[in-house]
Amino acid sequence: MNKKFWHEKILFNNLKVPRFMSAPIDGYLDSPARQLMRMFSKEELLFGQMRHAATVSNCLDLDEFKIQKIEHPFCFQVSANSTNFIEEAIEKILEQNFAMLNLNSGCPAKNIINSGSGCALMAKPELLEQIIKIIINKVNNKIPVTLKIRAGFKEKNALELSQMAEYLGISGIIIHPRLKDQGFIGDLDFELVKKIKEAVKIPVIFSGNLIDANSVKYAYEHTGADGFMIGRALFGAPWKMQEILYELDNKKFNITEKEKIEIAILNLELNSKYYGPKYGFNALKKHLGFYIKHMTQASKIRMHLMLAKDEIEMKNILVNLKESL
Repeated sequence: MNKKFWHEKILFNNLKVPRFMSAPIDGYLDSPARQLMRMFSKEELLFGQMRHAATVSNCLDLDEFKIQKIEHPFCFQVSANSTNFIEEAIEKILEQNFAMLNLNSGCPAKNIINSGSGCALMAKPELLEQIIKIIINKVNNKIPVTLKIRAGFKEKNALELSQMAEYLGISGIIIHPRLKDQGFIGDLDFELVKKIKEAVKIPVIFSGNLIDANSVKYAYEHTGADGFMIGRALFGAPWKMQEILYELDNKKFNITEKEKIEIAILNLELNSKYYGPKYGFNALKKHLGFYIKHMTQASKIRMHLMLAKDEIEMKNILVNLKESL
């Protein structure tokens, strides 16, 4: 395979972005995490955490509008369970000068499904069509609009919905090729993604179990996908997209355990600034296990960090750990 392929850009209407992009994982890939990604991935499209159209429409102080300049190019992800609030939400989103808008029709989380949003929309093609029409009309070509889907809700209909979406004006498809009930386990349907890629002219982005260069190459070879969305592999590893690119170029990506702890300390500082000291250090706890997972006595270190009473104590533990490496 031509190595240049991995460094070529994808075209969504007039927006050119690299082939790799971060996933919109709520509670993990937030603004502090995205700011850290920018230390390693300067141009990649970063996705915001999904927010419902009603929330966007009614909220005067939305967290996902509080992004830093460094996070651009940025894609705002919206969800909906009806045609209500969409136009008002789009007006607010367009005011933010984001690079892209994404409609989530693929989230399998129980609370999202119960609300009629996310992947539940795939079981209601007529409603999904109405929502897409309203969004496309309201956006009016100001920014690209993409659609995130799964293989289907209970039955696979991603191919048909992708063709419908393209016809309605959607600029790209992001596909996680599992059914709703599979969640994030079970076989990925590579053949389905290949069929979608062959059936539409807009970019097709593969999402699901992309953790290293080998998994990315396998996905490309079996689907022909244009781009690749990296999700859980970024937890406690904001360098992951760059690492994968290095591996695809047959180059070794080097990061020491000491450097990882330095990034964890910076993550703590960014969390404190973004969320405030009290919530910021608590929000970081779920990330810390990923930063230290390959260290000797990782479980013992993690226990000390989890028991930290405040930001100062947590930072002292991390600083002492860094100095011991």
